Amino acid sequence: MFAYMFSHEAHHRGQILMLAHQLGCRILDKTPGVWHWEKLWKQAGLTTRPR
Repeated sequence: MFAYMFSHEAHHRGQILMLAHQLGCRILDKTPGVWHWEKLWKQAGLTTRPR
């Protein structure tokens, strides 16, 4: 299940980045590390990662 979820998330990440590239948006220059879950968890006030 983990492998499926990991690959599925990567698939959607690729779709988003491809669409941004096609539209001329340089998303990786503005936000290095689009999927920084650790930072999002801290911003949400969580002290530990979800299990």
